[in-house]
Amino acid sequence: MLIAISAAFILPDLPTNSRGFTEEELYVARLRMTEDVGEADVDSEDQGPFDGLKMALKDIKIYIMMLTFTAYVVGLSFNAFFVCSDCANPYSKTPR
Repeated sequence: MLIAISAAFILPDLPTNSRGFTEEELYVARLRMTEDVGEADVDSEDQGPFDGLKMALKDIKIYIMMLTFTAYVVGLSFNAFFVCSDCANPYSKTPR
């Protein structure tokens, strides 16, 4: 935990606030960032605030992910609600 918290302060966010790099390395880092950006992420004028919600509701991957997360949570919480077989056995020698 200490390493993760300290990494947030040690690791640079952008090439502009990083230390220990040569000018050439900083130039390459800036160049790669500008190439990654591509086009500006701008919505078209005819899209409203609920168009993204409509697109998400039409996407089958959302429902697959919901089912996966539900199965994950049920699988992890199964042991909290499952009575152990030794405790449910009426002939058990384990004190209750």
